[in-house]
Amino acid sequence: MKIVKATINSLIIILLVLTNSCKSDNNLKIDVSKTPNPNLKIKRYEQAIFNIPADSFIYKIGAFQKDFPLFLNGDLSDTNSLLQLKSFCTDNYMIQLNNEVQKQYPKLDEIEAEFNAAFMHYKHYFPQGHIPVIYSYVSGLDFEFPIKYATDNLLIGLDMYLGENFDAYSVSGFSKYRTHWAVKEAIVSDAMLEVASGILPENSSSDNLLQLMIYQGKRLYFMKSMCPEISDTLLFKYTINQLKWVNDYEGKVWSTFLENKLLYNNDKKMIKKFMEDGPFTDIFSKDSPARIGYFIGFQIVKNYMTETNSSLSELIKEVDSQKILKLSHYKPKL
Repeated sequence: MKIVKATINSLIIILLVLTNSCKSDNNLKIDVSKTPNPNLKIKRYEQAIFNIPADSFIYKIGAFQKDFPLFLNGDLSDTNSLLQLKSFCTDNYMIQLNNEVQKQYPKLDEIEAEFNAAFMHYKHYFPQGHIPVIYSYVSGLDFEFPIKYATDNLLIGLDMYLGENFDAYSVSGFSKYRTHWAVKEAIVSDAMLEVASGILPENSSSDNLLQLMIYQGKRLYFMKSMCPEISDTLLFKYTINQLKWVNDYEGKVWSTFLENKLLYNNDKKMIKKFMEDGPFTDIFSKDSPARIGYFIGFQIVKNYMTETNSSLSELIKEVDSQKILKLSHYKPKL
């Protein structure tokens, strides 16, 4: 009976989460069938350089400069630079990382299909927008920046998406609550989050809690617009139980912000409690998720878009966080 009861409770949680996520996101599930498919192909830098024989590396690397200018934009006649690059590619640890990358990602067809779908949505919303060139590479476990976006280029560190149980993550001291999302399913959504950062006005992120929440809410809303089928657990990077908690206590969280006059507070230590990653938000409960400000920011932005019927480009351009909050009429139930 206990097993049956536990199963029923789990199903209830899942249904509640799914019901909540479907309430007002259906408008993002648009028809892009008439939008041209960009037919993106990911350029695999790691496959190119790790396959060069060590004894001829310095002589053969130049042949790849045209295909990978972002990585090989220096002076390839500089022997010291070439030796450093060779050292990276012949390092045993890097070779092991690359071997695991090739084992898990021999081909990137599925990921390319997801990117094409995401950028079809992007071109729907931003017809004049530039579609980036996408590269994969081995970052050497760059945990802070698994994906980089700069000057219409997307760089994907595939070694940061080898699964939560990949030994090198725990050996390197990476927290379990973060490696939980070091999975293939997160690559495209993580990438679109970085694209959002690249197109949002530079002054749209400031130093008080409200502005930072709205900024992150915009990033998440952009990502959801590009990947409308994304689950709420992956959108927020919350477990099902954490998502249930924040849905149940959303009103309590908002009330805490208002009662303690936190929205316009710029104390960095206070802001970190609601915006930084971690196992939970300690002022609430160990059942609560971290980065709770991201969730609240997304709800405000989502309400704003519904209430004002604004376009995504209008949302991107709007830098007045107080205006967004006011027009959102955001008032979750206690």
